[in-house]
Amino acid sequence: MELRHVSYVVGMSLSACLCTGCMLFPTKDPSPVELQTRALEERIAIGRGSGLGDDARIPPFQPPPPPPSDYLPHPIPPAGSLTASVEPDGKRIQFANAPKAPAEETPVVAPVPESPLVAAFRCEFQKHPEEAQKLLDTYDKSVRDRIMCLMKLTTSIGERDLPKLSPTELASTLEQLEKLIADLRQRAGLTIDRVCFCRKIDGFGQFEKLPDTHQFQPGSEGRPGDRIHLYVELRNFGSRLNDDGMHETTLSSSLRIVDLHDKELVALNLGPCVDRCKSRRQDYYHNVQFHVPSKLPVGVYYLHVDMEDQTPGSTGDRAKRRATLSLPFRVGAAGIVTAKP
Repeated sequence: MELRHVSYVVGMSLSACLCTGCMLFPTKDPSPVELQTRALEERIAIGRGSGLGDDARIPPFQPPPPPPSDYLPHPIPPAGSLTASVEPDGKRIQFANAPKAPAEETPVVAPVPESPLVAAFRCEFQKHPEEAQKLLDTYDKSVRDRIMCLMKLTTSIGERDLPKLSPTELASTLEQLEKLIADLRQRAGLTIDRVCFCRKIDGFGQFEKLPDTHQFQPGSEGRPGDRIHLYVELRNFGSRLNDDGMHETTLSSSLRIVDLHDKELVALNLGPCVDRCKSRRQDYYHNVQFHVPSKLPVGVYYLHVDMEDQTPGSTGDRAKRRATLSLPFRVGAAGIVTAKP
């Protein structure tokens, strides 16, 4: 107890001396060594004051972290942020803005000039047909009339004003559409819509079709067999106005008979057929007639029908002016039924 009392008195005296020294002398910041020594003395004093003696277990001393150094790597600040640089003496700090990244230049897109056709459609939608007509003066008259017809029809359908068109306006619209469709049909590919064997053919869509299981009689002793009527319905055929004022269409046809293994047995070239009419045909059929070849034995075959549009003045790719379609073809003697392929 006396030792503790003496320690207390000595501690109070030292404290008074230190306070007096602090009042007499100007203070300054302790160095890192002084801070470490003072922290060690405080920990020893605490251990002695707890009654555990000098041998008391004191937690291991952890040195303070090293002061920051200017030589350590620092992350690169983002562009436009505020950065600071410390002078070597550690007393002056300078602040500066980091350089900004160069801004990407936005490409300047030149405005696309509006075509007269688009401007004319806009005027038509805004109920200014006179201005639309002026914008289309650069086009040929026939083309301009079709464009005006289509614009009026489009605006009427879009605004549900089609019933408001007069019969005269509807008739003019139909006339222009028919001319446009006729021009497009000659540029489109020739198409065979229907092919069938018939007992009788009277006209377009007027025929008496034979059953699919019908068998044609073969030839005998060098003579051909049954006469066959083949109805061929065509679409997108060409037409031209000849010197006599007639609308003329020229189509060439050929037939190929092949077996079930696609081996050609008979080829028939029927040549071109010229059709003339005072009015332009809106539909067309071809009545192809031939006999069963005398050398063709009894059996089941396929008949390939090849049509080619040879109308003078027809436009488009020549390959698109051809069309092919096939159908089963049965040849059998009386009382013999052949299997359906």
